[in-house]
Amino acid sequence: MVNTLLNYLITFPKRSPRISAIAAAAVLIMIAAATVAALRASSLAGQQPTWWREAPIAHSPEHEEATLNLAEQVERGLLTLVHNQQPADGAWTVEITEEQANAWLNAKLPKWLANRSIEWPDQLNELQVNFEPEQISVGARLTTNENEHIVAATVEASIDDAHAFWLRIAATQAGRLDLPRGWTIAALREWLPDSIRNKDSAVAALSALEGAAPLFPDAAFTLEDGRRIELLTITPEQDRLLLSLRTQRNP
Repeated sequence: MVNTLLNYLITFPKRSPRISAIAAAAVLIMIAAATVAALRASSLAGQQPTWWREAPIAHSPEHEEATLNLAEQVERGLLTLVHNQQPADGAWTVEITEEQANAWLNAKLPKWLANRSIEWPDQLNELQVNFEPEQISVGARLTTNENEHIVAATVEASIDDAHAFWLRIAATQAGRLDLPRGWTIAALREWLPDSIRNKDSAVAALSALEGAAPLFPDAAFTLEDGRRIELLTITPEQDRLLLSLRTQRNP
């Protein structure tokens, strides 16, 4: 789901749902809290990132219905694939296209976060991801009192030798204006409400986004029948994201 990477997060371990939810939300909404001053500082902020597409995602009932249908197909397809794989099958691959990821982000992510008591900011809409070799970009349209801007973050997702899952913010932008990475994350920390900021899950998510710790010490989750699904690699390619996984039987 989307995963991309966010699609993958919806099936992550139930033992850490709030960490994954806050991390997913933070990747998409962190700029909203940090870039208002920067938006006034440069004309570059008013320009779209080079990868942004102007095609409408959900500007009419027809588009909304098509987007929702595709998002649900992505969820059902991935969950079916996950449950059908057996330990004897070896490693297997999930391919998520930009179109599939964008559908899930727009149709499903806000509701998914709301179910976890995380409110989606009204100022953010029209989410998009961009997959390129070795790079994942996530952006949204930010509406302020004055105008609209495209805000974005470049993220790096990886699995280390200890099988921990890392999700780092590599760069942040307002339009085509590059923003200091550390400043943006610090602004997000200050922007979060006290009720969320001091929770262990929020501390863990922010630490992960800074690259100080893995988001999940173990990049795996367990199905109801005891099978263990391990995420082996995350490979962004042009217009698609490849997830390599392996199904194992728990000892």
